[in-house]
Amino acid sequence: MAGDVGFARIKGADLARFRFPPAPGGGDLAHSRNHGLDAMNHPISSLSDAELVQSLCRHCPPTVVEKARLDFRANLYRYRCVLEAVPPGQNRMSLLDIGARLYTASLYVSHLEYASVAIASKWQSAFTEEGLLRQIPEHARIRVDHFDAEIATFPYDRAAFDTVVCSEVLEHLAVDPMHMLAEINRVTKPGGLLVISTPNAASFDALTQVLAGNHPYSWAPYNGSSTDRHNREYTLRELERVVHAAGFDIQRSVTISASALSARQKLLAAWISLPDVLRGKAGLQLSRMGTTSLVVARRETDVRERRPGWLYYDSAIRA
Repeated sequence: MAGDVGFARIKGADLARFRFPPAPGGGDLAHSRNHGLDAMNHPISSLSDAELVQSLCRHCPPTVVEKARLDFRANLYRYRCVLEAVPPGQNRMSLLDIGARLYTASLYVSHLEYASVAIASKWQSAFTEEGLLRQIPEHARIRVDHFDAEIATFPYDRAAFDTVVCSEVLEHLAVDPMHMLAEINRVTKPGGLLVISTPNAASFDALTQVLAGNHPYSWAPYNGSSTDRHNREYTLRELERVVHAAGFDIQRSVTISASALSARQKLLAAWISLPDVLRGKAGLQLSRMGTTSLVVARRETDVRERRPGWLYYDSAIRA
């Protein structure tokens, strides 16, 4: 279907099938490892864009709600895709969201009906303060924890969660990203789901930035904090590899973009691909070049590879 980013089965989840919403203006940049399954209605899909923005704003600090509203509108397609990848909790499942704020926690309990939700944040901020939490009607089902996911042992028991969400966090990690993924493995139930998203280092936007002589990362300025910037962005293939190394099996792998390619961008893509096409090769895989990579994976085993050689350099070993 034009504008649809495909369908996929999520094994081991109560929501057996889901779909991502069509990208505004068309879905040129979308990739799925599994196509052709029927869509199933999702609680978030019933919300209009305006309703979703309002739901997110409802539990933002009053002092920054207008700024947050602008961010939600600018990134709404990504928010929607991530939320629609999360299976409903049916009032009995548990969920951990790493790097989230209370505005998404309220949706997990009110719309996705999770029995318990844990929000993990490195920093204490107005978005996670106790007073804001108490304003959420279902606040008794939500806990907020502050710790560094790249260093700390998560303050949860083994196999504590049915679903773990980790959206736009991986790219910020500076030293040991597999520590976080190994801890996610530990606290996820066997057969539980990981929903993880990160900027795509091989996006078409990154490519055009490089061709223009600019840096390809979407957010890389030095600002006094080691993790309040993108330290390492990943291609979709790299994201699949680290998730697999962490003991998860890929159920859904996709790149998404909020808008279709412009005519000029399509012409550029055709020009770059021409030599390969003339040699009978595929050329650019535009379907893997959306701005955001999104993977849904099932916990299958313990961590397969704690320090993948392609991702880490151990000077003591390689000296």
